Amino acid sequence: MDRISITATSFRGYDPDELATVLSTPASPIKVERLSGEALSFDCEFFSTGTISFGSCAYEGDLQCKRQAPTDKLLIFLPTRGTALFDPGTKEIWSRPGQGTILDGARSESVRLYSSRRHLTLFIDHRKIANHLINMLERTITGNLEFHPHIDLAAGPGLALAQLVENRVQRPAWKRPAAAVPVGSCLARRCSDPSPA
Repeated sequence: MDRISITATSFRGYDPDELATVLSTPASPIKVERLSGEALSFDCEFFSTGTISFGSCAYEGDLQCKRQAPTDKLLIFLPTRGTALFDPGTKEIWSRPGQGTILDGARSESVRLYSSRRHLTLFIDHRKIANHLINMLERTITGNLEFHPHIDLAAGPGLALAQLVENRVQRPAWKRPAAAVPVGSCLARRCSDPSPA
């Protein structure tokens, strides 16, 4: 049995610059601005297994985050409280509890978080998703992967994905049973699911 190394980090604070540091990577910095004079606070935990990372973040206050450079990750937001508005450069995407949001990190985007917001986040390397799809579909995949930006978290693959991420974030790794459904499989099923979202 292969062992997976998991790293965990936790951050709390009140400063937009501190939050920008928490959310940024060396290759893809993020700028954070307050949208109102209200107080800002954040409480974020991140867990990484290498090609897949999970996050659990809670925010208070109106703020905007702008990605300064693209990333090679697919970003999946699973909101449990509050509202956010993503602007991937095309059509704005509202994010609310019960409806997940899938974004391609290759596009620089911004997000506005309003009042009290909590979401779970999944960050997956594009290559990992492409490899799952190649194995599942038994054919070569070229070009960009285009995902519908919404996923229903109340049923089907969306519910399985939300439960899997919640399980991974809420329970310590050493007390957690092996996942019954691999994350890539949930996402690959969503990609190939012909039903409209």
